[in-house]
Amino acid sequence: MHTGLIGVLGDLEHFAKSTGDIAAMTSVREARVSLEKLIGKMDGIESGFDRIAERSREPCSSMTSM
Repeated sequence: MHTGLIGVLGDLEHFAKSTGDIAAMTSVREARVSLEKLIGKMDGIESGFDRIAERSREPCSSMTSM
């Protein structure tokens, strides 16, 4: 069983396929693509914050060892 929003979209896509509802299938696919793009952007932002946090700790650790 799937969990989360991606899982819900998968379930909706499966249901749309089983009913032959082309409009529903298209809408679900568009929603999935959009969500995946947003997740990719969020992952990029997260790694950017991680780099910033790492850089901000470097000067502090060198100052405390003096």
